[in-house]
Amino acid sequence: MVGAPLIVASGEKYPDALAAAALVSASGGRLVLTRRDALPADVVNSAWATPDGWASGGLGYFSFADHYVIHRAWRTVYIVGGTGAVGKPVEDWFANKEAHIVRLAGADRYGTAAAVADEVVALTGTTTVNPVVVSGETFADALGGAALSAARKQPLLLVGPDYVPACVTAFYAAHAATDSVVLGGSAVMSDSVVAQLKPAVRIAGADRYDTCAQSVTYGLDQGWFKPYHVAIVTGANFPDGLGAGAALGRLGWPTLLTYRDTLPTATADVLADNDVVRVSVLGGTGVVSAEVATTAKALLK
Repeated sequence: MVGAPLIVASGEKYPDALAAAALVSASGGRLVLTRRDALPADVVNSAWATPDGWASGGLGYFSFADHYVIHRAWRTVYIVGGTGAVGKPVEDWFANKEAHIVRLAGADRYGTAAAVADEVVALTGTTTVNPVVVSGETFADALGGAALSAARKQPLLLVGPDYVPACVTAFYAAHAATDSVVLGGSAVMSDSVVAQLKPAVRIAGADRYDTCAQSVTYGLDQGWFKPYHVAIVTGANFPDGLGAGAALGRLGWPTLLTYRDTLPTATADVLADNDVVRVSVLGGTGVVSAEVATTAKALLK
């Protein structure tokens, strides 16, 4: 792993870190989350993550830099997002360590995701480009989509509720992208948007929890996911789930969503119906209760 890149994205906003999951997988690198104007102290001062690959004390901003010697292993640092997301002081910190800096950024979150997508295609060298597409205005479907894109080493692209950004149209044209997997129902992405991405498989459940569960089931059926290890994160907010897609998805392991105090039926069904032997519940008991963790683990094979 020595020499693999470090991927740096905002931990304060969700789009760039989730789009970066496929970049982590394609490059063999690791994701670190940062504040806009300064790297958090635990990133600067920590050399190793805990032996099982989870950041000490929970996710925090260290974000799954498992078995990764931050001060020695990286040679290239990808910064995902413009200076409004990851500021110049953060870039300068890495530059002063003589890292080679590559900033991937667009005019907005849609453009940044497209820039990351271009880099993923370049790194993999694939001529078969099958993007995962999610709404750019809500995080929930992107939490599951990030793991799916990482598992497949395929880009994650963002679209509007009723429009396809020009950068996405250009990406499709440049790479002859086809056979997209679209996550989310018509409340977050109109039928006219999906029609512009055809041929595409649309996965949409009764709510965000069901959509995520259906996407995991689809990924398992297609052989993209392996059911051995599953992450469970809150579906109510994004911070705890930002690193999950990159860390687990690159290994072919999916992410599921939960309520704080009860495990959704759709999530429970995925755990019960597959050969899951390990569940990692991400976040403290204030966001995912101990009862949810107990219920989830009781469903394991």
